Amino acid sequence: MPSFSFLELSLCFLCFVLFYCFHVWSKRKNPALPLDWPLLGMLPALLANLPRLHDWVTSVLAASTLSFRLAGPPRSGMQLFFTADPANIRHVLTSNFPNYPKGPEFAQIMDILGGGIFNADGDSWRRQRAKAQLLISGPRFRAFMSRCTRRKVERDLLPLLARVAGAGAGECDLQDVFLRLTFDTTTTLVFGLDPGCLAVGFPEVPFARSIDDAMDVLLVRSVLPLLWWKLVRRLGVGYERKMTVAWRDIDRFIGDTIAKRREAVKARGGMEDSADLLSSYIDDDDAGAVVDAFLRDTTMNLMLAGRDTTGSALTWFFYLLTRNPGVVSKILAELDTIKTTATTTLDCMVTYDPDELGRLVYLHAALCESLRLYPPVPIEHKGVAAAEALPSGHEVRPGDKILVSLYAMGRMEAVWGKDCREFRPERWIGEDGKLQYVPSYRFASFNAGPRTCLGKDMAFVQLKTVAAAVVRNFEVEAVPGHVVEPKISIILHMKNGFKARIKRRHVMNS
Repeated sequence: MPSFSFLELSLCFLCFVLFYCFHVWSKRKNPALPLDWPLLGMLPALLANLPRLHDWVTSVLAASTLSFRLAGPPRSGMQLFFTADPANIRHVLTSNFPNYPKGPEFAQIMDILGGGIFNADGDSWRRQRAKAQLLISGPRFRAFMSRCTRRKVERDLLPLLARVAGAGAGECDLQDVFLRLTFDTTTTLVFGLDPGCLAVGFPEVPFARSIDDAMDVLLVRSVLPLLWWKLVRRLGVGYERKMTVAWRDIDRFIGDTIAKRREAVKARGGMEDSADLLSSYIDDDDAGAVVDAFLRDTTMNLMLAGRDTTGSALTWFFYLLTRNPGVVSKILAELDTIKTTATTTLDCMVTYDPDELGRLVYLHAALCESLRLYPPVPIEHKGVAAAEALPSGHEVRPGDKILVSLYAMGRMEAVWGKDCREFRPERWIGEDGKLQYVPSYRFASFNAGPRTCLGKDMAFVQLKTVAAAVVRNFEVEAVPGHVVEPKISIILHMKNGFKARIKRRHVMNS
């Protein structure tokens, strides 16, 4: 019977595949490495481990001397080269930077960022970076940033945590709190308006929700074959349907904000009193060359750079503090050295001048150690312009996608020693008590080389202002039994949030 013959052939083929896989599996030198299946490549292993992608990549890189090539199905365009080797990272991000652009595929994946600085290469990137650096590094904007951050902490964050501490079990999702805080501050710095995400009742802000939805989709795109996710997008189903809705809401918010700001420019004859970045870009447009599309892409990139990364960094920092009370004691002792610029609010809570916090060595070291273990951007993506051998000896070719795993690098004994998984701020402090220099290709949480994060100094000001105020005024404890693990997204958020108990820390005024 034809049907019986087909069944026999199917069973024979299945047996062949099983025996082949068993043979390959038994001959593997390193069982920790993924199996290379016929026709499918290593895609099954990637998909099976996608829910724990960062830890899986860490285990694979640890078993393969810090670099590993993951091959997808034939002709899928899925040629992934993972690395956590500092020598490779230095070469890719610094030494031979021109050979490793973001590339057109990255721009397609991150299409919601338009032609902004994250997607741009070549002359476009250089022009945008020079302009952004001029505005962000200026004393006017830096003063505006410090003032806005401290005001937000004093007027919204501390009163909110005080209400949580005084209500029932005193529990909240601290990740949600920090993401709302940094969304408000970043929107203020970029657009000149406060959306009030941190208000009582935690109102839902469509713009914030849309950015979250978009970030979830981008990670899925970055690990699947290009043709696969493009097909899903064309069909308008699944996660790509969520991206369509998010994109529409993001564009509506940014477009309305730009229009209102342009009207304000005409009405006032300039924006001299506004130090936010959108106002600065518009006000600096003497020739009328800045179009709304450029402003949309620029502000979207700046929002992503400031909001999610800082919120993620604060969340993981306080999670680590709950597991290391000795570090909290040392931070408190260091904060006690600040006397002249500490301010006590009406309800007896203490805040600090951001400039004074800049001189605190241990607080800075603790933040760096947290960023080492939990970098807000866990994977850096690069293309390849011309074939060459990396310092590790691996050959890379055009079409390859280089994925620098910063998350994995922080957990490599070959890079940080046997205590690499421990939270130990002292590794950042030299014998002279000063901060110890660590090259950026070894600690690349702010990228390295020509693409080093322009907002690095600004990020540290914000992190220290929030961290010092919360540590001084509150005790933070993780809710027992709450599972903390990384969420698979472009930004390293916690999958289940960070459920914490908040208690007031009563301090005697000196």
